[in-house]
Amino acid sequence: IVLREKGIAKQIFHLLDLLHQHDETSHLAEEMIDTFKNIKSALLEKQFQPEQIMKDIDIKLDLIKRKVENASDSNIRAEEILRNIEGLKKGIEFIRQFNHLNHSEFYLQLPIWLRHQLQDLDIYIYKNKKSSSHFNPKDCSILLILDTERLKRIKVFLKIREKSVECSFYTETEKIQDFIKKHQDVLKDNLSFLGFQQIHIRFFISSEQENVLNFQSGQEQISTGMHSIDLKV
Repeated sequence: IVLREKGIAKQIFHLLDLLHQHDETSHLAEEMIDTFKNIKSALLEKQFQPEQIMKDIDIKLDLIKRKVENASDSNIRAEEILRNIEGLKKGIEFIRQFNHLNHSEFYLQLPIWLRHQLQDLDIYIYKNKKSSSHFNPKDCSILLILDTERLKRIKVFLKIREKSVECSFYTETEKIQDFIKKHQDVLKDNLSFLGFQQIHIRFFISSEQENVLNFQSGQEQISTGMHSIDLKV
């Protein structure tokens, strides 16, 4: 996975921890958390703009950098915070360049506010039609990779065509799969709220570390080799 070992989300978690250690910078951590809370709201309101999100994070990092450089508290771990910010800005620029050069896929890595805390989220958006010059939100595929403490790593592959969506969950264990199945009605309601009329849900057991950049093209072959359950709601 792109930048997985030193991913943007992990670096942001470390930055927030550093900022929370001092009264003079703790409010900067809360302001950044608010930025990620707003991402969830944008998703629910269908106003998700990945490029703008990366720009907003970059602007927020510049603001934190200036305030840390001018902080009066000598106990603040300023050098470590500034090194962290520099690494984050390089990671954001790498992703910008990756997306600029890759015309059939879009990648975004960030924390998102779920269940009262930030979670590590990777988003890959693929064009269903490679020849198209731009991404069509009504005809695309989306791979979400979410790292959580309770449910471990979950991959969710969404294939969207107009008012239809195929939703495939890849979990590491059947226990985690069963937990998600119990909340299918909530998922259905949320997808219906977003305007989908035909919703197909599938479940797979998979602990493999696939090449996510080729996930779309290999998904059918991967699916045939796994235990799955196909549900139409």
